[in-house]
Amino acid sequence: MRREYPVFYATTSRYVVTPLSVMLLIAFVVTYFDTKSVAILYPVCITAFGITVAMARLCFSFRPQVRERQINSQLLYAGEKFSLASLLILQMLFIVFGRDFLTNAGVLRIGTWWTTLIYRILGALWVLVGTSAVWSWHWAYCAFHDELWANWKKRIAAINIDKT
Repeated sequence: MRREYPVFYATTSRYVVTPLSVMLLIAFVVTYFDTKSVAILYPVCITAFGITVAMARLCFSFRPQVRERQINSQLLYAGEKFSLASLLILQMLFIVFGRDFLTNAGVLRIGTWWTTLIYRILGALWVLVGTSAVWSWHWAYCAFHDELWANWKKRIAAINIDKT
């Protein structure tokens, strides 16, 4: 029995599911700054940070095993992008902590124009850093995804050659 490479699953995963997740994450980033407190955002950001660091570790640990004779720049790129995304997620947390500190310290409770300006600057930074984190995560995931599927395709081809 010949093993087949699942082209449909690889294509669907890369070109349908991944862009949908990016759109949902960007919608999350844009809407959560104004509506959620640190108590809600902290576990979400720490979980995202942990997953991102784990993905970076996966990329860096796969690097020597995938192709020993070649330097695999795609997995190195993915690991670096995941590392960047994890740092950007931490920056998002710092922005939320700054907003919460200014609100609880009484600086942002006063309804003046500069209070609104500070709040909007923090919101713009949140969106900018968060969107950068999402895009960095997306490009890292795509590089990691493509490399793993390409490796699987080569292994299936080698299995099929050995069976014939």
